[in-house]
Order: sequence, then C-alpha cells, then structure tokens
Amino acid sequence: MAAGDIKNAYAPKATVTISPASVTNGSARESTVISNTSNLYRDYLLRVVAKGQASGTSVINIYAYAALGDTTYTDGATGSDAAFTAANRLNSVFVGAVQMNQTTSVTAGPFSVAAAFGGTLPDKFGFIAVNNSGATLSTTAGDHVWEVEGVYQTVAQ
Repeated sequence: MAAGDIKNAYAPKATVTISPASVTNGSARESTVISNTSNLYRDYLLRVVAKGQASGTSVINIYAYAALGDTTYTDGATGSDAAFTAANRLNSVFVGAVQMNQTTSVTAGPFSVAAAFGGTLPDKFGFIAVNNSGATLSTTAGDHVWEVEGVYQTVAQ
C-alpha cells in the first residue's frame, strides 16, 4: 500500500437490539435505532442469523427506517425494540431478504445499509423485520442474531 492510498476499514461488529423470536408469519418487529452521529461511518454492513419453523420456506424482508436529526422515524417506527404493524411499513427502504429454510438456521448478508438509502446513510436508522416466511420464527431468542459492522475510510501513511 502506497502512502496516501485510501482504503476501507472496518469497525468491530456490534449487535443490533431486535427480538424477532416468536414473530408470527405476516407480523413485524423493529430494532432500536442506531445513531451514526458520533462514528460518522460511510456505511454499515448488516448480517442476519435467523431460524424458522417447519413450513417456513419463504423470506424475512428487512427494511430500514430513518430520522433526520430528530426522532421522527419513517413509518411511525419508535426507535425501540418493539412489535411493528407490518401494514404500516410503507416508506421505509428495502435492505434485503433472508431466505428461510424451515427449521435450519440461516445466515444472510452482508447487506449494505448505505446502498438501501441511495448511497448515503442518515444520521439515525433502524431495521424492520417483516416475517413472510410462511411460519412463526423460532421461539428461542439465541436463534436470531443481527449484527452490524461500520465501514470507514483510512489513508495509508
């Protein structure tokens, strides 16, 4: 690497606070908000580990809600780990889909959050998981892990 080269660098993974265990088919859950006001990362990569139940062979759709310098979140999200009315998800941006495999644990991603927002992150955002798998998600909390990794740029010395 030559002096002055700009390279991507990655922050340590962080767990997203969301509790999708036992979310029924057709229902949704939102995560707590992630603030990018201090780290100022250029992107966040999202990885999702999920587990379904028998007959759950379709997808969990992942959307991102956002706010601009306040706490007025897209689609009436609250910024908390809470149940979310799936029918209210109208204007949040699509991040990706997790293809489920019945009772087998699956890992999906990484998904670029900045790409979902057209290339630039808002200062605050969170996720909405809409279970369209065809079955209730696993009831075991440990079967579901959502993690983000901040992406920033560094310059070689």
